[in-house]
Order: sequence, then structure tokens, then C-alpha cells
Amino acid sequence: MMDSGGHDGGLSVLCVDLEKFRPRMHAPGPVSGDMFFRPKAMTPEEIEARKKRGKATEETTASNPFYAFPIENVTPVRIWRHVPHTHIEDSKIIGLVWDDANLLHGLCGDKTKYCFTIKDKKIAVFAPFDEADKKYKAWLLASMYPRACIFDDKIILPHVVGRQYLAKASAVGDWDGGRKIVGTKDGLLAIVRGADVFALGNAAAYGPVRCLYVNARKTRLWGTAGDEEDLGTVFYYDDKVGLRQLGFLIYNIHGYFDGPSASNILSSIAVSKDEKLVAVGGADRIGAIHIADLKKSTS
Repeated sequence: MMDSGGHDGGLSVLCVDLEKFRPRMHAPGPVSGDMFFRPKAMTPEEIEARKKRGKATEETTASNPFYAFPIENVTPVRIWRHVPHTHIEDSKIIGLVWDDANLLHGLCGDKTKYCFTIKDKKIAVFAPFDEADKKYKAWLLASMYPRACIFDDKIILPHVVGRQYLAKASAVGDWDGGRKIVGTKDGLLAIVRGADVFALGNAAAYGPVRCLYVNARKTRLWGTAGDEEDLGTVFYYDDKVGLRQLGFLIYNIHGYFDGPSASNILSSIAVSKDEKLVAVGGADRIGAIHIADLKKSTS
């Protein structure tokens, strides 16, 4: 970890040996002698200044939002709390799918895989994937998003100048009129009919397009994109409004009702059959799912 450098000092990097720390982690440590960290009562003038600063922050965020969905419409489901803390990477989301009863099913894991269901935005079932019913396992693997990417690599897809080598399909979805919507390894989106390719532009600043979800009528699309070392982007497309970057899943600003939460490697996205709810899965080391109310977000 890196500290702030204190008052006039420079930054320093700190390291904690967890093997030595764990046996003592519940024992109180020494009290800091730095008066800078001692709490003291604020003056009325300081309280008023803090209120104004907080209000300015909220107004700035409202006028220039960076998050994919309004804060009040999003509920995080922290999958990492349900796996052993020694193997927290097993919380990485692999895929998601909604059934006809608006029950969200998912698969997570790294070394060990787990399947789960979410009802009313809370974990209902969480169990090792190997112990699940054989028929259920087959259904989940075949139904969840992202789906397998099958595309003719002879078709030339759009590219960013100088990065032609990334003009390869990373996600594919069926579109109306017998067309395909294709996302590339460089975060670009295109509609393909036969050998004709219509470029739609950047779904994210950097790729790849990780997952595409198309509704049953094949008229509306939601997707995720972004490099592993960048901020994952949620995007949307239809033939009326075109391609729209919706934003990020970073909810750590002042006032978030459910506590700070963020996902950056957006591995999966799935929309309920009635198109009222969207679930976005994160394959970060600490895996989580963010469920948003689409009707409220677009009204």
C-alpha cells in the first residue's frame, strides 16, 4: 500500500506480512501519536463549508455522470462474500442468464466453480458447480451470457488505425433481418449482412467487446467492453438511437445508499425477459454483480 506522505513528507510504500499479521489481527495496535489523526470538534464555519462542498460534489456528479445507471437504480450483489476468503478469485463472474420467472442464474469461479441463483436481488442458492444436477449444468452452460463467438474470420471488420491486428470478432449476436452484430477485440461494433459490414464505432475506448445481449425481437442490444487494466464500459444499441456508451460500474461517491461498489472487468451482461432488469457481472479478483432497473433508468 502507499500512504499519503503525511503533512510535508514524501510518499512511502508500506508492506504488511500477512502471515505474521493474521494471528494478531484482532489485537488492538498502538495508538497513533500523530496529532493530525486525532479527532477534534469542527467549528460552525467548518461544518458549513463541508456542507457546501458536499452539495457541489453531488451537483457536479449529477451534471456529468460517469456511471452506467443512476445510483438509486443499482443494487450490488457481492459474490465474493460467498466464496472462501482464501480463494476469493473464485468469485469472478463467468456468465449470467435470466429465466422466464425473472430468476437470475449465474456461474462464477477460477480454480473452483460455483453456480448460484439470485431472487429479489439477493443470493437464493449458492453451491459448487460440480454438485449441481447434470441437466441443470448443461442448461446453464448453454444459456448463459457471454455465448460462444462463432464468426467467419474472412470478413474484414472495422479497426482503429494502426491496430488492424485487433479487427477480430470477440462477441457476436443475431440481429433482425438476418443480420449479425459483431464486437471486436479492439472495442468496435459493426452490423454484418453477408459480406457487407456497417461500422457503428467504439463501444469502449479500448477493447475487447466482452459480451453482447440481444433481446428476443432482435431490436435492442446491451453489451460490455474494456481492457483488463481499464474501466469496463456498458453500452447499448438499437437502430433508432444508434450506439451509446452508457458508462462505468463504479459506485463509490458520497451518498451511495448501499455502500461503495465497483466492477471493472465486465465479463457478462444479461437482461430479464421483460426487459425491466439488467445484470452485469464482474470478473475482477473480487467478483460482484450489479443489477439495475432499466425502466427507471430510461424513463
